[in-house]
Amino acid sequence: NASPGSPEESTGAGQRPLTQLMPPGLSQQQVDLLMQGHTLYREYLTAQIMVGQALAQALGLGATDFFGLNLISLAGRLTAGELATRTGLSTGAATRLIDRLEQAGWVRRVRDDGDRRKVLIEPVAERQEQVNAVLEPLRSKLAVVFADYPPEAVATLFDYFAKAAPVLREATQELRPR
Repeated sequence: NASPGSPEESTGAGQRPLTQLMPPGLSQQQVDLLMQGHTLYREYLTAQIMVGQALAQALGLGATDFFGLNLISLAGRLTAGELATRTGLSTGAATRLIDRLEQAGWVRRVRDDGDRRKVLIEPVAERQEQVNAVLEPLRSKLAVVFADYPPEAVATLFDYFAKAAPVLREATQELRPR
């Protein structure tokens, strides 16, 4: 009997244990590390979600609005439809999210220079200082963590982030109801 969320636990009724879902060709050492890291990774992801919610609250935003603002900031500019697709919100809900962010001064609507019919949503650069001030203590603490590792290990971690982000986005789309 495996505990919920443990690597030995099956993925659902009648499905294989997680160890059987690992890609072929892994060494026993790699399998052992993945098994040991399963719970640590879940704890890390949960901490990421919780800090995101806390950051949203510190900025006076709801979590969905904060994550929407982050998507807009990462992209530079998005249409309401693109934001809806990335968040999984309906176009109406994405528009209401944009309305709230615009009313609070976090984003603005601008016309696309190439197609004046298209409206783009962009972050208000002046508000980034507020975000930076809220993030500064977290960034300082994480810098201490990174300082414990040689540059090659940090580069490996960032390589993982670059490769895992698209996989997580794809999984997000697959998990959404169609």
